[in-house]
Amino acid sequence: MLLYLDENRKIIDNNYVISHASALKIMAENPLAEWHDIDFSFAMGENRAGYDKVFYLETDGMIRIEYEEIPPEPAPPLSEQEQIAIDTALNVEYIACLMEANL
Repeated sequence: MLLYLDENRKIIDNNYVISHASALKIMAENPLAEWHDIDFSFAMGENRAGYDKVFYLETDGMIRIEYEEIPPEPAPPLSEQEQIAIDTALNVEYIACLMEANL
């Protein structure tokens, strides 16, 4: 199987149907591609809610799985009507505070 790695030996892609001869040509052009006679699939390991599986190829040919937390998605921006409603509520509260302070 041909494995494509990044600089940290993270497996970023694989090709299990390529022949070893064809893989040798690719490896000559891509130093981060390696041929290994191992069983590998991105489906390996358990799925954990809120985490991505990340696979690393150790120098001894073993696969290491790490789980990276998926960052929460940022809140969508407010619509124009929602922003107007918030601004109005703040202005009303501000005016009420001013009126109360002047009593």
